[in-house]
This record gives sequence, C-alpha cells and structure tokens, in this order.
Amino acid sequence: MRILAFPYYTDNPYLDMLYADAVARGATVIPATDVAGAVDAMAQVGPGDVIHLHWTTPICQPFADNASAKSAMHAFTRGVRRAKAKGARFIWTVHNVRPHEMPHARLEARLTRWILRHADDILVLSAGTHAAVSAHFRIPARKCTLIAHSSYLGLYPDVIDRDSARRRLGIIGDGPVVGFLGEQRGYKGIPDLIAAFRVLRNTHPEAILLLAGRVRDQDRADILRAVAEQPGIVFSGDRVPVDDVQVWLRAADVMAFPYLTTLNSGSMFLAATFGRPCVLPAVTSLRADFAGEAWLRFYEPTASPAAAISAAIEALIDDLPRASAAADRFARVHSPEHMSAQFSGLIGLPGSQTT
Repeated sequence: MRILAFPYYTDNPYLDMLYADAVARGATVIPATDVAGAVDAMAQVGPGDVIHLHWTTPICQPFADNASAKSAMHAFTRGVRRAKAKGARFIWTVHNVRPHEMPHARLEARLTRWILRHADDILVLSAGTHAAVSAHFRIPARKCTLIAHSSYLGLYPDVIDRDSARRRLGIIGDGPVVGFLGEQRGYKGIPDLIAAFRVLRNTHPEAILLLAGRVRDQDRADILRAVAEQPGIVFSGDRVPVDDVQVWLRAADVMAFPYLTTLNSGSMFLAATFGRPCVLPAVTSLRADFAGEAWLRFYEPTASPAAAISAAIEALIDDLPRASAAADRFARVHSPEHMSAQFSGLIGLPGSQTT
C-alpha cells in the first residue's frame, strides 16, 4: 500500500507518529509539500492506495492571484478524481476549521464542499469537532472516524532535569516559569500572553515567561517590541531544534497557549508528554473533549483576556504537583502507538487495530 500524504511537513512529528504502524506493516509513504507535487504524485497511486489530505492551505492559498489559485484547485480535484477512478481511497483529516491565513476565502469554501462530497473517509481529532465546525460546514457523520491526537512519547529526547534546563536558559531564582513553545504566529495570541504575564508579575515578581519558536517576518517587529517592553521574558524567535525541545519544556512549570482561534492543539499534547500542565481558551472543541482534566485550565476568551489567562496560570501554579502528575498520566494513556494502530485499521492493513 502507498499513502500519498499531503502536505507532508518534515518538521511535524505528528505525521510520522500517525503512519508509523502502517510503515512497519509494509506501507510506503509518498510525501508531497505543494499542490503541484501532490498532483504529480497522484499518478503513482492506484488500487488499494490512499490519498491522505491534511491541511488544505497549500491548495489555493499560496497564490497571489485568484486565477492561479483556481487553476491549482482544479488540478488537485482532477488528480483526486483520476486516482479514485483507478481504485485509490481519498481521506481528509480536519485539523482546522479553515486556514489561518486565507486570501482566497471563496475558493476555500468551494474546495471544502468538494472535499466533503468526494472524501471516502473524514478523520476528526476530537469529539468536539462537529460542533466546532458546524457554523462553517457540515461533515457527513457516516464518513467520520475519530482518531484522537496522541502524545509525543518517545519522539523527543527527555534526559534533562528542571534545574539543568533552567541553567541552560539563564534562569536564576525559583519563581514560577510559564512557557510557550511553537511557531509564534498572529492567531496564537502572543500579545495576550505577554499582557497576562505582566498581570502575573504583580503577585509573582520573580516569574519568568519563556517564548520559543519561529517568528515569521511579518510578525517579528511587533513581537520583538512587546518582548523588549516587558522584563522577565526569555525569548527565542528561531525554530527550536529537536534536541532542545526538552530544555524549554522541562524549564517551565506551566505552558500557556492563548490561541485566538483553534480547533485542535498539538502543543498541549507535547506539553503533556513532558508532564507540563496547560492553559487554553475555552473553545468548543477543546472544552468538549477535555473539560475536567486536572492538568488543564480553561479561560473564557474576551476582548481583553489578560486577567483571565493570568488567573488560569495562577490556578495551575497553586495545584502544580497534582496537575503535573495528571499531565504525565494523560500522555501515557494517549500513546502514539495506539493512534497509529487505529489509522492502520482504518486503511485496512492486515492484522491492524480497527477500533
């Protein structure tokens, strides 16, 4: 069996975790990163093979003009139809309600409707996905399969302890440390997190905020200005090497991800992998699946959420041993092996898990 994975981002370990069991059973993953490469690769798939679409952004949105975006969309849909006519199976995973940057919104809506009609299977990462996307599109329930996002256990080195990690980052003292790890983009709420940290320092003057992850050129000036204006921030605007992920997570007590919009959060699963509790916005999809988890605190998003984010961080700091232990247990229960076996079952590999 061949699995055409599109887009396949080499720096996203979720994809490797998802396909690991299938590869161990003899499947071959064909990676494609742009729409032209995906269309070319579709000629290689045939009976029993799988086209697995993840994020739809690369199909229409990278193009400067509408005509080019429309041409790319038609090339993609033609390629899928031809592959399906040869016996290939078309699967879509709903990672987002819609792309975070969307210059071609009407084309994206058309593309989504086409995918919903022609996908043989639709994967959702949380039970709350249906309710979260219902205002934008309706997913046919008969096509849906829930394969929940896993932790990242075994994917990253984890040999450094808390004190050593803090020394690596130049952190002095024993005040609470709040972390953010991931690409620092506009929708991820970095200014709100910095504002919340400012509130937190009123009661914890020795608190530290860690901000680590690639900053895009269009966001860099604003983020650097906000960081410079607020004492107590340890900042890296570059992509974090795999071996250093443990440093940023082990140095933190609590992780905070104040997304302005989100459907799922791989970052919270990464945090759990290192036993780190998280602060998250109380959006439908996350709260529906994870309300009651002792390692999570949700805040209600508002126009000025700094106080609410700070209060959620304080609540975790006050409950840190229990919350950290709960995060660690969650990561072990939600293992990559289980998720990967479920995917193998969905695509029908012999002897694989089907539930």
